[in-house]
Amino acid sequence: MTDVVVTVPKRFGLDTWIAEGDPAGQEWSGEEWHFYLYGALPSIRPGERVYVVYNGALRGYAPLVRIDRFSGGHFGLVRHGDAVAVTIPEYIRGFRGWRYRWWEYEVEAPFPDWQNAEAYWRQYTSEAPASDRDKREIERGVRSIARSFGVEVQSLFQDIEDIG
Repeated sequence: MTDVVVTVPKRFGLDTWIAEGDPAGQEWSGEEWHFYLYGALPSIRPGERVYVVYNGALRGYAPLVRIDRFSGGHFGLVRHGDAVAVTIPEYIRGFRGWRYRWWEYEVEAPFPDWQNAEAYWRQYTSEAPASDRDKREIERGVRSIARSFGVEVQSLFQDIEDIG
């Protein structure tokens, strides 16, 4: 399968995107919904998944119904209902356009708080928190990189518990 991943821009907002309709857990309203993009078309077929990312977390997916093409290289990934709230144990930096799914289905976990813009994947997956040794390694690496750029990082690791 060639599922794709898209990002809801922060300036658009998660609440605005959800308000468009038929979010995970709701019955299909009979409406169709587009995720508008431009550029190269992905190689994706109806029934394959369109995953959505917001604020660093995978929020879920909906099956693709079709791709509608518009002028100027714009297109819309069309969905109906049947959205599913899932996440993966990975921070996903926002991006423009689309990407192909890079993880295995087995790592997906239910994401009950997906509508909370501040909810983060680590709360809903089984990934273990970083060990103290991991945190020290991260700190050493960041300090080394900072020194090479002439940056002072005295207070960077005041709260080392947030690292990892």
